[in-house]
Amino acid sequence: MVRKCANSILRQNYTSGDSASAPPTVSSSWTNQFLDRYPEFYIRKQKTLEEERRRAHDPKTILDWFQCFRLLCEEKGIVKEDLYTIDKTGFRIGVGWDQWILTLDPERQSYLPSTTNRELISCYEVISGNGHVLPPMVILPGVLHLEDWTTKTELEDDMLLAVSESGDSNELLCLE
Repeated sequence: MVRKCANSILRQNYTSGDSASAPPTVSSSWTNQFLDRYPEFYIRKQKTLEEERRRAHDPKTILDWFQCFRLLCEEKGIVKEDLYTIDKTGFRIGVGWDQWILTLDPERQSYLPSTTNRELISCYEVISGNGHVLPPMVILPGVLHLEDWTTKTELEDDMLLAVSESGDSNELLCLE
């Protein structure tokens, strides 16, 4: 893509008295040579992320939320032992691969919006504020849990396996 951009710039700026001659183009090794000449550029992998979640990565928004949360805990007398955090990761079946991009900022996270709605398998872990860990839960899309799903798979003894129509958590699974 970088090479195509360079060739586009060459075409736009090409001026020749001979209208039959083609504009010059860069070689297939030009991009690597360009990156060697300009070490301020970094190659990063751009990851897919839903647009709403991408907006939630704003540091000011996160800081404001935690300040409000701290004040609420103090006001209501909520202690660490009564707080639980849930970490979720999802596996979307059929979603495309991440992409490599070129950027000047090596610290900047880059996400590629993905709006496709595909089948989801969710995994949750829950830990209390005092360090108590609940067994992990894997949620598969479906209405019924078929025994054959787990007889051929090695699962940890304390792992919880559940189903939901969406493959994601719901109120009943949270209580479970």
